[in-house]
Amino acid sequence: MSGIRQCLSYVSLLLLMFAVNHSQANAWFDQSYKGQASYYHANGTGNCGFSPSPQNLNVVALNNRDYQRSNSCGAFIEVEGPKGKAIVRVVDRCPGCKPGGLDLSKQAFQQVADLRQGRVPVRWRFIAGNVIGNIQVKFTKGTGGRFLALTILNHKYPVRSVALRNGQGQWFELQRKPYNIFVRRARFGQGPFTLRLTDIRNEVRLAPIHIKRGQHVTTDVQF
Repeated sequence: MSGIRQCLSYVSLLLLMFAVNHSQANAWFDQSYKGQASYYHANGTGNCGFSPSPQNLNVVALNNRDYQRSNSCGAFIEVEGPKGKAIVRVVDRCPGCKPGGLDLSKQAFQQVADLRQGRVPVRWRFIAGNVIGNIQVKFTKGTGGRFLALTILNHKYPVRSVALRNGQGQWFELQRKPYNIFVRRARFGQGPFTLRLTDIRNEVRLAPIHIKRGQHVTTDVQF
């Protein structure tokens, strides 16, 4: 009986550790924020490395603190201002914004306030994105040989980490740069390759992938 009790105690400890880590991981995502919102003439590009999105300019540049060295790139935010609400996607960093501050696209700012106001107090929070289709991977033109560099696109929740598995079962953790590119130098071996994508909730998706230098690849998974 003592052995069973010890086993149950160990399992309980593991569950508690998981719950604590999960709570800490979600802490910034689950919060509500207050700050000042301004606007700029956005085209969808910025520090996150995304391509222009003229078809949807509901985008935002996030203050340094909440940008979190690019961990917030691609996240969706619901902003509420004096005039109403807007849902925006994080595409850039705002070095001049104070903690909690947002620099909204002109199009998004008009939904929460009048442009003549220039700067207004807002409340905002991270939300799940209403994305269409599956997660995409953009390989940089520098990818090849022993160097891998990629950006994750079209994800419902912010991406926490990325790893690559080769055909021999060896895993390679990629390092995230402040400009939202995941990189790794290594001897990657032979395929087939699989990406392990982990989001802010610690949800994991495994996606078979073909490495294609300088190209976009659509996976068969979504968070």
